[in-house]
Amino acid sequence: MGLCSNTLGQLMMASVVSPPQPGDASFAAFDAQRTSILDNLKKRAKLVHLKMNHIPGVKCMPVEAAMYAFPEIQLPEKFIAEAKSQQKAPDTYYVIQLLQELGVILVPGSGFGQKEGTYHFRMTILPQDEDLEAFIEGLAKFQKNLYAKYGTPAGVYEVCGNFFYYTKGYSLD
Repeated sequence: MGLCSNTLGQLMMASVVSPPQPGDASFAAFDAQRTSILDNLKKRAKLVHLKMNHIPGVKCMPVEAAMYAFPEIQLPEKFIAEAKSQQKAPDTYYVIQLLQELGVILVPGSGFGQKEGTYHFRMTILPQDEDLEAFIEGLAKFQKNLYAKYGTPAGVYEVCGNFFYYTKGYSLD
């Protein structure tokens, strides 16, 4: 029993690796469910990409082939110094602060071998639309408060009351 999955697990895997084919009685329902799920994931990926890039000091590449986004965050020097005084990597300190403020768990980018001097976090795009949007709104407020407390880093510009993170060759479109 400890060396292989139970019967239900084996049946589940059989249906995953051998899905219904055109002409099968369940194909229409399967295809509709699969299409709906994939369309929702594409919508969430686009939502995360577009909205995250309108948060001060956040740059998020398009989510193309996974259920994770890996946004880069621009952190103020005072925040980085405070994180180091707490003996934490700055991105780890950042996600801890976010957990305490928003109750959302993120993974610091330092666990993924990010480039020295850059800071990231990993997040999933799987929450329901309203939860994902609430998180992004909370992140925007958190980031704005972070800059109010620690200062706005070089490279983050305010345009008409909105902040944008500018990197050469990167478009906000």
